[in-house]
Amino acid sequence: MNDSRGNDTEEGCISVKCIFSLAERSAIISAFSLLFLASLLGNILILFLLKRDNQLRSKTSASHISLAIADLLLTIFCLPFMLTDLYIADEWIFGAAFCKIITFVQILSSTSSILNLLIVTFECFAAVCFPFYLRLLKRKRVILIVSCAVAWTIAAIEGIAYVQYKEYVVYEGTPFCMENWPSTEVKNTFIYTNVILLSIFPICVITILNMFSIARLCQAKNWELQSNRRSAKTSYTRIATKKIIIISLIFIVCRTPHQLFGLPIIHDIIILNSSTSKMYLTIHAIIYVLYFFSASTHPVVFSLMSSYYKDALRRQWAFITRKTQKSSIRGVPSTKINDTCL
Repeated sequence: MNDSRGNDTEEGCISVKCIFSLAERSAIISAFSLLFLASLLGNILILFLLKRDNQLRSKTSASHISLAIADLLLTIFCLPFMLTDLYIADEWIFGAAFCKIITFVQILSSTSSILNLLIVTFECFAAVCFPFYLRLLKRKRVILIVSCAVAWTIAAIEGIAYVQYKEYVVYEGTPFCMENWPSTEVKNTFIYTNVILLSIFPICVITILNMFSIARLCQAKNWELQSNRRSAKTSYTRIATKKIIIISLIFIVCRTPHQLFGLPIIHDIIILNSSTSKMYLTIHAIIYVLYFFSASTHPVVFSLMSSYYKDALRRQWAFITRKTQKSSIRGVPSTKINDTCL
């Protein structure tokens, strides 16, 4: 886009269709579409394996299931609607009712995702730093289920509170689903409170707990190497350390910019330092690509890197293959499938 067109865009048109060329919008839409497919298929695969495999279900924490559900809702109800609203239709085409409904589900899924991630991190930290105490802890599964229920309840309360400030507005013939705050003070109080308590604070806690877990695993690994005790536990320690490092990097790089972008002061600084609307919208697109990238990597990092999920995937693939082969042979009586094939 040349300079003269950029100036015309700033003065006469603030539409995304004016600011970005067709090729640029196509690239943005393609990136979001790939993230949508990756996250959708990954989280559906995880939930499918949990439903079909009894062994996996008995070994999987409730927090991992809750996180997969939150990420799936985030993928279905956030990404397509945001993409359509900002980059395809360039207006809100889903009506007044869906303005409220989609906003609520978006807040519910995004907040529950980060709170469930916090629960997963606490669980991992306890398993690494206090393994013996965790084994002796009674009703561990009940505690995790209650914790996840509390996370979803908090997210629902935030969603209900925020929805009252979202309205369907038609401006010069164009419909928008936008915020309508009674005053700047109410807006700043609400946003700062929610972002700090439900976003920045969990990010800090998750980062600190992961650092403690990595330090503990490295300490255990060094002790095993010094004592020449190479075993399966050493391999497990190495895999666990790598997994936590990957989780920490993805979380910090992908989630932190989105949470900071929600703060009015940071948002205003970006606007003031963006020489053009295109620069601001480019920053906005990059931040959201990173955010949805984290949701698409959760199935891989938390589940498919686990030997339990790999074994379950092999069992289900073997079962489907065997079932297909048997269905092609007539006269073969059906047999009850044992637990290892579910």
